[in-house]
Amino acid sequence: MKRGIMVGPMLAQIKLAWRGFLKFRRRRRHLTLVLSGSSFLIFLFFSIFSTLLANQKDYWGKTLVGTDTVILRRDRVYDILKPPGADEYFSLAGFVKETRSLDGIITAPRLRISAFLEGYRSENEDITVMIGIDPEKELLLTPAVYLVEGRFPAEEEKGICLFPPLAGSLDVRVGDEVIVYTQTIDGYLNFDLAVVTGILGYEGSQFFPGDYLLSYAPLSFVRELKGLNKEEIVSEIGVRTVSFWDRLRLRLVRTGLFTTVPWFRSYSMATTIHQACSFFMVLIFLLLFAVVGSAVYHNIHLMVLERMRETGVYVVYGARKGWILTIWLWELLIYTLYCALWGIAFALLFTLLINNLGIYAFNEIFHLVLGGDELIIRPTIIIYLQAFGILWAIVTFAALKPLFTRIDENKIMKLLSR
Repeated sequence: MKRGIMVGPMLAQIKLAWRGFLKFRRRRRHLTLVLSGSSFLIFLFFSIFSTLLANQKDYWGKTLVGTDTVILRRDRVYDILKPPGADEYFSLAGFVKETRSLDGIITAPRLRISAFLEGYRSENEDITVMIGIDPEKELLLTPAVYLVEGRFPAEEEKGICLFPPLAGSLDVRVGDEVIVYTQTIDGYLNFDLAVVTGILGYEGSQFFPGDYLLSYAPLSFVRELKGLNKEEIVSEIGVRTVSFWDRLRLRLVRTGLFTTVPWFRSYSMATTIHQACSFFMVLIFLLLFAVVGSAVYHNIHLMVLERMRETGVYVVYGARKGWILTIWLWELLIYTLYCALWGIAFALLFTLLINNLGIYAFNEIFHLVLGGDELIIRPTIIIYLQAFGILWAIVTFAALKPLFTRIDENKIMKLLSR
C-alpha cells in the first residue's frame, strides 16, 4: 500500500514535468542549442578518446604486456624494455601459493634478461632484451603476436624468436644460429648457441616501438644462461583480465608480497600517451562544464522568474518547496534527454563521416597515438550513458542554486497577497 502511495505522487510530478517541457520548449531555444551542442561535443569527444584509450590498451596489451603485470611490491619502477636486476626475481611457486584466488585468470611467467647477440655466420652483432617465456601461455596473453615464419621453440630447446628489425640487423634467417652472450646472476660471462626458430610480427600493426630490441626464448634456456638453478624463478607474471571481477581480484594481490602494474605503466611511451589522452579528455570536460554550467544557470534563473505565477499556484495549494523542486528536476531530466538525443544523432553522423574519411597513421608517432594503423571510432552504449550522465549532472548542479534561491514560499505568498 505504501508503495502505491509513493508511486502516485511521483507519476503526477512526471506528468506535470512533461506538460511543462512541452509548453515551454519553444521559449528555450537558446538553452536547447547550448545543450544540444554540448551533448554533441561530449558524445563525440568521449567516443574519440574512449576509442583511443581502448586502441592503446589493445595495442600495448595484446602485443606486449597483457592487461597487467605482477611484480614484487618493493619494485617501484617497471619497464618491459629495461631488464630487471637479480634482486627483482622471485619464485613462481611463491606467487601461486599467495594468489590461489586468481585461478581462471590468464597468467604467463616471464624472465627478462639483457643479452648480446652475434650471428654465427654473418658475425653481425646487436643487443637484445631476451624474454624467457612459456610459448603456450604467452600466446594466450599476447594474442596479437604471431609467427611470420618458422615456429616457437620447444620448452627444452635452445631456440630464439626475433622480430624483423633485429633479424635484419644480425642478418639471420630461420634456421641460422646466433651466439648469445649474457652475464650470470653471479656476475660471470656466459654464452651459448641458439637456433633462430621463428620470425615474429604484430597482427593489425605495421609498427611497434622496441621490436628491434626484443627477442623471445624458452624459460628453461634463459634460466640456464642466467645461471639460475631454481626452475621456478621469474622476473614478472603477465596477466590478462577480461571482466571487472577479474580485475578486482587481481588488485587484491597488493595485500601480499606482490603488486600489479597496469598496461600503460609497463612502458614509458605508453604511460605518456595514456596520460596525454586522459589530460585532454579532462580538459575538454572542464571547458564544457564551465560553458554549459554558466548557460544553464542563467537560463534557469530567468525561467524561474518567468514561471513565478505557476509556482505560486503550487504554493497556494499547499505544495512544499521540495515537491516543486522535484517537478523542476524531472522537467530538466526530460529536457536534457531531449537535447541529448539531438546531440547523439549529430555525433553519430559525424562519427560515420570521420570513419569514412579513412584517417591512417602516416608516420610512427601518429601510429602510436592512434594505437594502430587506422582510426575507427567505435561508440558504445556505455559511452553514451556515461556522457549523458555527465551532461545531466552538469545541468542538475547548475540548476540547484537558482531553484533553491528563487523558489521561496514566503516571497511568493507576499507577491500573491498584493
